[in-house]
Amino acid sequence: MIGYCKVECPKEGVFELIDKDGKVIEKANNSAGIYSLMQELPPLEPDVARILIYAAKGKPVVLSCPGNLNTDAPILWQIGDKNLIPDLIVAESKGRIYVSISDKIYIKIAKLADSNVYSCWQQKELAGVIRLVIEKKFEMHFNHHIMLMGLLIILSVFLYVFTKAFFGRKYAKV
Repeated sequence: MIGYCKVECPKEGVFELIDKDGKVIEKANNSAGIYSLMQELPPLEPDVARILIYAAKGKPVVLSCPGNLNTDAPILWQIGDKNLIPDLIVAESKGRIYVSISDKIYIKIAKLADSNVYSCWQQKELAGVIRLVIEKKFEMHFNHHIMLMGLLIILSVFLYVFTKAFFGRKYAKV
């Protein structure tokens, strides 16, 4: 079944640089992450997708893994450095937080305590990181009619003072 393998097998071992006489000039243990300057660079690890999500307190939030290493592998979530167990989180939050079949975290009513770093893992490799920030929104509800009436009163007072100051005075005669 190697033909269906989606993850490339690591090429580990010891790299040896040998001169023309057969003497070993240099050894590098590639499995320990040590490479020789004479060998080609190892492939870089893929970048981990990281996102920042702001949400309002009391509103629903959906967290889906921003990265995907392998579409067939299930996603395991961590909150901070603790593993998220779907059945346990449903029981502890009394159904407020749950993980769906599509491996998304649903928070029905966001609380300030839900602000944390959520990481998703596939096949023991980090696939993505979400930093969730729950903010307390300050909303002002006011009646626009009252504001317009106040503006009208202020403008009429200015107009009254202007007319009395400039049109009501008498000019001095020389």
